[in-house]
Amino acid sequence: MVFSKKKLSSIVLAAILTNCSPAAQTSNKIDDNPSSEFSSLATSFKSSAISPSAIIIPDDSSCTFNGQTVMQGDSVDAFQNSTVQFGNQCISEKRICTNATLSGSFQFASCSVDQPASCLFNGQTIPHGQSTAAYQNSSVAFGETCLSESRICNNGVLSGSNQFSSCQVGAPASCIFNGKTIENGQSLRAYIASSVKFGSSCQFEDRTCTNGVLSGSYQFESCEIGAAASCTFNGTIIAHGQNTTAFQNSSVSFSNTCVSENRSCDNGVLTGSYQFSTCDIGTPTSCQFNGQTVAHGQIITAFESSSVPFGTSCSSEQRTCDNGNLSGSNKFASCEVGVAASCLFNGQTIAHGQTINAYSVSTVEYGNTCTSEKRTCNNGTLSGTSEYATCQVNSPASCMLNGQTIAHGQIINAFSTATVSYGSICQSEQRVCENGLLSGSHQYSTCTIEKPASCNFNNTIIEHGKSVLAYLSTTVNSGSTCKSEQRYCDNGVLSGSYGQSTCTILPPNNPPDENPKNCKINNVIVNHGQFIKLFKAARVSHNAKCETEIRKCNDGNLSGSAIYQTCQADPKPPVVTPPKKPCDKKNKHDHKDKKPCDKKDR
Repeated sequence: MVFSKKKLSSIVLAAILTNCSPAAQTSNKIDDNPSSEFSSLATSFKSSAISPSAIIIPDDSSCTFNGQTVMQGDSVDAFQNSTVQFGNQCISEKRICTNATLSGSFQFASCSVDQPASCLFNGQTIPHGQSTAAYQNSSVAFGETCLSESRICNNGVLSGSNQFSSCQVGAPASCIFNGKTIENGQSLRAYIASSVKFGSSCQFEDRTCTNGVLSGSYQFESCEIGAAASCTFNGTIIAHGQNTTAFQNSSVSFSNTCVSENRSCDNGVLTGSYQFSTCDIGTPTSCQFNGQTVAHGQIITAFESSSVPFGTSCSSEQRTCDNGNLSGSNKFASCEVGVAASCLFNGQTIAHGQTINAYSVSTVEYGNTCTSEKRTCNNGTLSGTSEYATCQVNSPASCMLNGQTIAHGQIINAFSTATVSYGSICQSEQRVCENGLLSGSHQYSTCTIEKPASCNFNNTIIEHGKSVLAYLSTTVNSGSTCKSEQRYCDNGVLSGSYGQSTCTILPPNNPPDENPKNCKINNVIVNHGQFIKLFKAARVSHNAKCETEIRKCNDGNLSGSAIYQTCQADPKPPVVTPPKKPCDKKNKHDHKDKKPCDKKDR
């Protein structure tokens, strides 16, 4: 019986899977309907020298996709395109390796969606999804309104139609009045005539400029009223509207009175009739008071006595000299009031009439206010009752946190814990000291983030953030390349899966009479270049899956690390049911409920 290489590898794999899979183990099905010759060969493998626990897979049964090896029965996600335009979706299919043939047709291992395009508006870049204000016109006349719309960028297409990024309202027009520029909104006073006669009034109106149009009609900027005529009196010019005093006579004797009138000039006409500009009165006689000459008409202050005690007033009168006769009777030219007594307060002399601030207490607690009263000295007696000359507000109390003194008003950062694990964040709050009371509740002055854990690779410590070069196998044949990957340590977890620290490329094949070495594991012989599927654990929990690893023999060296030929899932825990009630076998029913007993309990 002759089989192709692909056919043979499928038959071998099916035969081995048939023999090695336990009942509780996950089934690895190769072919749902094997042919009779397939079954026959599988049966022959059962009786072969190869242990039924080993899976021997020919080395040409895997597939290659974009430089990646896909093992027999495994699958890979492939994409129709490597990139698609924004708004479209990447289309994928699952390609399965069957006997070195990969199903499907999609060619790309990854696919990305292009970024949306931005828009350009008047030299300004508008990112996708953002908007900008656009105007219908770049400018409008004064009094009109700029019309705008919001234009939104959607993947390179800008909504709307307005073309201008800004719009300016035109300035209002000014007005011209008699060669002068009047700004919009400004007003001026205009007159109907430039001059009027004396006694008449200038008529005016207020004219306002509104966008180049001046209200009203009066044409003159100013208006003058004609001057009135002056008068002449005894050779003196009296202006219009002014007055002069005129007397009936030029002189009279003392004790007589000069009779006068007020004459006014009204546009050249002087009222009244008196003709003299001055009038002289004869000289009066002076008076004598305490050896002092008092002129006629002079008034002096005279006192009843020369001194009075403090608190009383000097009694005085006004005495007037009238042509040698002095009115009144008081005889003293001066009077002194006695000096008031001063006061004494806390060793301090307070002059009469002086006011001081006094306090009821010398100190008050922080947050309170010193209350004062005004005390005034009145002739030796000090008003009020407060006893202290000064009052001081006590300083606010400080606070304590972890042996640290926090001044009143000072703000500190406090933490909920002293340490947090790597990758976590220290939670803090601001605590404020207010007169001895510290706000908030966090108790720690500092918080430290723990250092990340290191990793262990083949008894070598890899620090967090560092990497190590790992190899798929320890040796490869001459002409082959050692497959490697960079494995990075992230807080105790090492990325990747390659497990060898070194890899050696073997020298060229030995002379034809020397064959490459086979491998042996668990008493199973694996020929050079063949594969064996083993399990990473012998037992797993009832809800877990048995993990496998394909190990290859290369001149006596077996890749990988799985060592178990079988893997069995633990049975599902039994459902616990309450114990059955004892059965009264004689009466064939339960003692309590009187229900019939189960047949097996009778």
